[in-house]
This record gives sequence, structure tokens and C-alpha cells, in this order.
Amino acid sequence: MSDWGREAEVEGDIQQLLRSAPERWSVLDVDALTANEQKALRLLTAAGMVERRFSMRLSLIGHPVRIDVTATATGDHGLAEAMGPVLRKSWDAWQEFWNTHRDGPEDRRPKVFCEKTEPEMWRLTEDGVLAKKDLDTGKVKTVLDYVLRQSPVFYGMVVSGHGRAERLEATRESHVPSQVEVTNLNEITGSLGAFAEIVQKGLEKLAEASSAPPPQPHASVGTKVPANTPPKTRRGKRGPKRLSLKEAWRYLTVLQAWSGIQERNQKLSMRDRVRKVQVAEKHNITVRELDAMLGWYAKHRGQGLFPDDPRTLSMGELQQWFE
Repeated sequence: MSDWGREAEVEGDIQQLLRSAPERWSVLDVDALTANEQKALRLLTAAGMVERRFSMRLSLIGHPVRIDVTATATGDHGLAEAMGPVLRKSWDAWQEFWNTHRDGPEDRRPKVFCEKTEPEMWRLTEDGVLAKKDLDTGKVKTVLDYVLRQSPVFYGMVVSGHGRAERLEATRESHVPSQVEVTNLNEITGSLGAFAEIVQKGLEKLAEASSAPPPQPHASVGTKVPANTPPKTRRGKRGPKRLSLKEAWRYLTVLQAWSGIQERNQKLSMRDRVRKVQVAEKHNITVRELDAMLGWYAKHRGQGLFPDDPRTLSMGELQQWFE
């Protein structure tokens, strides 16, 4: 669902869609959008500002069981997350048929098709509501840089997002079709085509895994492994790296400036990401260096060595790690 890089031709469409997107679930006619508007919609969804709901029916040619799905997704990984339960349900229903026909002629191998059962819907996420307010207060460049991943701050950023299957039902039809009638090519090549492709590839991997022989234990040639060999252990205390006085002071001031410790960057909102950049710039460090500091602190905070809130951290508590 991601479409990274500078896309100047859709900047206006991004702003227009973000301003017009509803905060409650509403019907979305994707076919009525222009090509640039559809691209802008994909970018807003990948950025975690728009959440979309799809209702569809998955079928396998020659098999009577159909899988009815309603799924929601936002972010770069939301669609894949939503399709996880769908894959498991489909494999339970189609496993025997799939394994029987997977090595047959090309035109007879299992093929997943997808058809729409209800209109697609959309709404703004919490980040989308905030971004819409940012547009209204003149922060247009920040919003566009975030959505397009086009500035050094946001380049290569991943917004994991979330997805889930809200409805998942398997039904057995009395009539088993020998082919699928394509009534809407846009659906096959668009978002529904993406669903079908995810399920197709997922089932292929499950089929390969189910037919693979179990791994056999082995040892290097000419090496004897004595029984009951104890595992290797590290020597010494596994604490934070030792810091110079200058480094400790730098860590202290930066960590106290960034009071919202987040252990995984993908959970940060757009405003938190901008704030992180501001903290880094204020202390003349890169965002990567700030991430390293945050990770260092979070790791050893979990070991009980530091307090939960870095604003209560003192130089005395860091002093034991001075060189």
C-alpha cells in the first residue's frame, strides 16, 4: 500500500482528499476518482491517515467453499496484517484441493479470485484528523513531506499501521463454477486484485511448507559434540556501555528533552515524529543518534537500571557508567 518518493503532481489531490475525508465510516466510490486521486488515496492510506474497509468474497475455481471477508486496513503493513486470519481460514477450507492440484497443468492449478460484495468505505484515522488540522493552520509542507516521504526527515520511513478481519465466514455453494466471469476489470487489477494476490502467494507458501520434509539434525564433518555441553555465556555484567562525562551529560539533556520514550518508532504519530526531529536538531544530533539513545535507555530501563521517566534521571544515576 505504499507509494514512496516525491510525487509533486498529486500534492493538490492529497490536500483535497484529506480535507474531504470523513471522520465516520462513509461509502467511497474509488472508480469515480481520477488516477491521481487514487494515487493520493493510496499514499494517505500508507501514511496511516486514512483507514479503508473492504468487503469481498474469495473463491477458488473448482471448489465449492467461498470465503466472505470484511477487512479494514491503514498503514504500510495494515493490509497484510488484516489478511493473516483470512489466509488461515482459506487454507483450512482449501488445503486438500490445493495440494491435489498444485502440480497439475498450468491452467488447472489453483487460482484465487476476489469479488466485491459491498461498497468500499473510508474514514480518517486519529493521525488523519490531526493532519487535517495542520493543513488548516498552514502546516501544509510538513503534512506533504510526511505523506510523500520526500524530505530527509521522513525518507524511508515505515508507518506500520494496523489491519484486521472484522468478518470472516466460509460458506459451501451447491454450484461449483468452472470459471470466473470478469465483470469489473478495475476490481481485478485494483485493491481487490491486491487482496487476491496476497491470498494466492500466502497459500502457495503454506503449500510449500506443508510438503517440505522436516529438517534433519546435523553436525560439522569431523567434529564431535560432547553430550550435555553447557551453553556459552557472556562474562561480566551486561549493563549499559560506559560513558564519558561529556557523553553522559549529552544523554541526560537529550533524554530529558524527549520525555515521550517510544520503544518502536512505527508507533509514533506524525506529530511525535516531527517533535523527535526538532529535539534532534536542537541538540545538534541526527535522528538516528537520538533513536540509538532512546533504544539504549529503554533497554536498560527494562532491566531496572534507570527510572521509567527520563526527566527524573540524575547525573548521579549515570555516574556509575562514566569512564
